[in-house]
Amino acid sequence: MLSFHSLLGVLGALFANRRLNARISLPALLTASNAAVGGSSTATAMALALGWTELVAPAAACGTVGYALATALGVGLNSVLGRV
Repeated sequence: MLSFHSLLGVLGALFANRRLNARISLPALLTASNAAVGGSSTATAMALALGWTELVAPAAACGTVGYALATALGVGLNSVLGRV
């Protein structure tokens, strides 16, 4: 799942870099993909293991925000589907 997510992210970043003139580094993209799929702990571990020390804090923050948003959405969805 992580490989597929990363592949789509890399293709999307290449498209964005060409069309929007944005510059997204490959390490940042891979760390963000890992944080989206695996959460803050795996993204932080990957960034540390690969020596991307500048991406450790963003990896932890993205994963934590993802946990918070997904939990809130899950609770809301449960309440909506629980009434059906």
